[in-house]
Amino acid sequence: MEASPEQFLKLPHGGRICYQTFGPHAGTPVLLLSGGGQSMLSWHEDLIAQLASALSQSNPSSPPSSSSSPARDYLFVRYDTRDTGRSTHYACLDDEARRRYTLDDLLADALALLDHVCAGVENAARAAHLVGFSMGGATAWMLAARHPHRVRTITLVSSSPVGPAGDVATGIPSVDEATMKRVEAVARPTEGEEWMTDREAVVRFLVGFEEACMGDEEERLTDEERRGAEESAGWAFDRAARVVRDAKQEMGDEDQRKGSKSQDNGRLYERGEERANVSSFFNQAGAAWAAWPREELRRVACPAVVVHGDGDGNVPLRHGEVLAEEMRGGGGGEGDGGAGPVATRQRARLVVVRGMGHGLRRRHWGVVVEEVRRVVAAAEGAMRG
Repeated sequence: MEASPEQFLKLPHGGRICYQTFGPHAGTPVLLLSGGGQSMLSWHEDLIAQLASALSQSNPSSPPSSSSSPARDYLFVRYDTRDTGRSTHYACLDDEARRRYTLDDLLADALALLDHVCAGVENAARAAHLVGFSMGGATAWMLAARHPHRVRTITLVSSSPVGPAGDVATGIPSVDEATMKRVEAVARPTEGEEWMTDREAVVRFLVGFEEACMGDEEERLTDEERRGAEESAGWAFDRAARVVRDAKQEMGDEDQRKGSKSQDNGRLYERGEERANVSSFFNQAGAAWAAWPREELRRVACPAVVVHGDGDGNVPLRHGEVLAEEMRGGGGGEGDGGAGPVATRQRARLVVVRGMGHGLRRRHWGVVVEEVRRVVAAAEGAMRG
């Protein structure tokens, strides 16, 4: 599949988003939204290839697919959210500093990126299919609620209507105790230099943290999965380390354009770019644990499907059940309804995956791919018919 190099979008607030696209620029966008603290690497290239193949086979306007003929009708977009990967890193300070941005800001970033990748494309193609994992799912359903003309479908994987804090008053539990204990037991690098210099310690933490979130014993990493997780964690460390170099390059380019040293670019360093490292993802805790706008779910009218594991301890299954119950979008299967204004008022479809914990494990990709295919086929079929 045709893949772009990693690119940057400068945002109005001065930060930058690093993103990558797969497929033709004129294709219908499929925006992949990562979970809290995750970079674009959580959407593995092999998973994107499987999604492309499935959507190509579902779309009659696409040529027959083969290993040498990837989907030509969809543009897959993955990106580093704030404080992850090569996007802007903020200084890791105290809890108050970590509340400097909210889900609203993360939503604005996603919408700005969608506007950017759709620039110059006919208006009909500016609406996207959204696939969101965990907190990325919240960004997806908030976009669908607030900007319905920009969203064709949403697929929510291991997501929530209220966030990991839960809502005990209405029967939505918080993170379960066993999961919390596993997460707290994972050895972290010491604050400061070790996050920047000890690649092995950071990789060990990231893999341990990922596994602690997975669920019961059936969800422990196999040897092959562990090797893949370690490789991805190493890439995450390396990409975060590039932020300093990226920032210096941007400063140099800006100075060259202005013909003098730019004081504005010094703010990159005030935000913490000079010490960028993987631990910046903890800054997203403020957005994750704040109250999510559950009341907006009823405004989601596009075809929607919720995929959730019954072994998820971070975001227990009840979160997924409530998502499906409170969205009024179509059920997401062929013939279940259409996009936008033609969507039915039935609840969104819920798909429960036995034993799945909180993670996009390769062994569960097939379920996610099939559900994305089904909900996209429902929307595209309604628009054609």
